[in-house]
Amino acid sequence: MKFSSRITAFGVTPAVIFIVALLSSIGALMNAQREFHRYTQTEQAVEQSLAEMYAQGLQMGQAMRNILLDPQNPKAFDNLKTAEKDYNAAFARAQTSAQGSELEAALSKLPALRAAQKLAQDKVLGLVAANTDAKEVINKEETPAWRELKAELLKQGKAATQVSQATYARVSSTISMAVAVSIGLAVLAALVTLVLSLRMMSTLRKELGGDPAAARAALQAIAQGDLDTRIDNQGGSESLMGVMAQMDASLKKLVTEVRDSASSIATASSEIAQGDADLSARTESQAAALEQTSASMEQLSDTVKQNANNAAQANQLALNASAVAVQGGEVVAQVVDTMRGINEASRKISDIISVIDGIAFQTN
Repeated sequence: MKFSSRITAFGVTPAVIFIVALLSSIGALMNAQREFHRYTQTEQAVEQSLAEMYAQGLQMGQAMRNILLDPQNPKAFDNLKTAEKDYNAAFARAQTSAQGSELEAALSKLPALRAAQKLAQDKVLGLVAANTDAKEVINKEETPAWRELKAELLKQGKAATQVSQATYARVSSTISMAVAVSIGLAVLAALVTLVLSLRMMSTLRKELGGDPAAARAALQAIAQGDLDTRIDNQGGSESLMGVMAQMDASLKKLVTEVRDSASSIATASSEIAQGDADLSARTESQAAALEQTSASMEQLSDTVKQNANNAAQANQLALNASAVAVQGGEVVAQVVDTMRGINEASRKISDIISVIDGIAFQTN
């Protein structure tokens, strides 16, 4: 796996665990919210409505007795109407709250019981209006009807309480579980983060071959030209510090080779300068020699011209001698000897000219 991929994995894994923990907590809290809504809007609402119906049933019973005691007291009749109205309102709320729940079926028993009680109450009120004793009807009809209704109200109230308590227990359990799961996942995320952090530090040290600060200091030293800094490589040869150590050694070798080459170049330059000075001196010497050679050639040229003139004169003398040969063999012999000397001098002059031409060719 590439180094960048490992670093990404180290960062993504805790994030994934955190997201899972967050989603789990949100799911548990939403479930708890639904249960709590059901607890408050259904079970608890039905329980409160049943308690209100029971209380209003008691109020109706009390109002009936007050009417029997004082039929002319309008307050007693008003209390009866108010209690009856409040009872019906509480029953309507109970029906609304219990829709779709297990309590809805139980509430269907109450209207018949309430109707029987209502029938007995109306009968009592009719007797009171006729100034007839209604105690017997209350004792034998209204009170037994109320007792049946009261028993059912208490029964359903108890059942609603049990359901409410069960729902509350589920809500508490769900919340506790959500908290426990959240804490567990948070601890797991922390542990995973710690482990991955240690792994990441180990990987970084392995890849860097040491502490990042040491690697930065070594790079700064090399960048400033300090190749004598000791590089503490704690990783392998493929780590950054290992490669830096190899680079440092290569740079040292290269610098040494450059220094040696520069020294050799300096020595060669000095020798070239000395040779150039010698060449200049030799060139000046050769120039002087050429000047001397040129002067000698001019002298030789003059000598050749003189010899040519001498040869011409000798030839003239020979002609003259031929003319006067008859004058005597002795003069002829002298002339012959003179001619031989002239020929020998001419040959030597020719050799000298050849030598001069060769020297001039080599100089050019």
